[in-house]
Order: sequence, then C-alpha cells, then structure tokens
Amino acid sequence: MGHPYSKNREAALQTLADEGVTLESFFLFELNKTHYLIGYMRAASQEKAEEAVKHSLSDIDAYHQAFKNDSWLRNINTELLIDLSKIDNERDPAHR
Repeated sequence: MGHPYSKNREAALQTLADEGVTLESFFLFELNKTHYLIGYMRAASQEKAEEAVKHSLSDIDAYHQAFKNDSWLRNINTELLIDLSKIDNERDPAHR
C-alpha cells in the first residue's frame, strides 16, 4: 500500500514549498533491536516552516503531524555543524 507521500508526491512537494522547505529527508535504522527515525529538513527559516505547518490544511501535513504525535517518543534537537550544497541558493543558509 505504501505511505501517503508515495501516492501524493506533488502535494507533499507543494507543502514543502509553502513552508519554505527546500529539502526534507527521513532515515530509518535499527540499533540494538530498537528502531530509530532521523529527520533532516533544510529551510530558509525554521520558524517560518513551523508556523506554516501550524496553519496548514493539507492532508499531507495532517498525516505528518498525526504520525509524529503517534510515533515519536521524543524530539532531540541537534546543532548544525556542516551544511554543504552545490546549489547556489542553498549555500550556507545559516548565514543569509
């Protein structure tokens, strides 16, 4: 069956554009018989992206929020150490 992103790729890409997000990736891995999900998002403004999600009426955003509420035990914020991109408008977003 797959998850909604596979069937609604264009809608998911539109929500990213609405949020100012240029890249979003998730990685699932298992360590010591425990599953972990790591997400990475690149946006011009984290605050703008979070605000857009709060007011979104998108089915994709609703699915994403429900998944986070049902599945995530905790959110661990990290510090960006290096973010390299060969795409001109994505270089060094922390210093724009």
